[in-house]
Amino acid sequence: MKVASTVREGADGNVITTVRMWITRASRLPHCEHCGIAQFMVIESRTGQPYLIYLHAAHADPAQSKSEPQPHLIALCVRCHARYDYAIKQRAARVALERLKHQRQRERARQGIDQRWFGG
Repeated sequence: MKVASTVREGADGNVITTVRMWITRASRLPHCEHCGIAQFMVIESRTGQPYLIYLHAAHADPAQSKSEPQPHLIALCVRCHARYDYAIKQRAARVALERLKHQRQRERARQGIDQRWFGG
């Protein structure tokens, strides 16, 4: 965590107290539950432009109904939320493909087609 470049003295004239107060305030900010980056932290993009980190609420259980009164949510930064959603979509696509394979395999077995020609 970066400490402020300009440190002012606290009310009691103690610099250490001011730094501790600043670190305590920063540690109370919500963090991304995957990468740990704090909300409202300023970082640089690949092009060198500074931008603020905002946290998004993501459903922890993708099978959970979106209309549930108290859903289980996790706080993710934009980058982690995109990766999380992409991984969920990829898993759903793999599951759909496996279901299709098994469905076709059952159809071929019913028709009496030899499975060796189809890799199974």
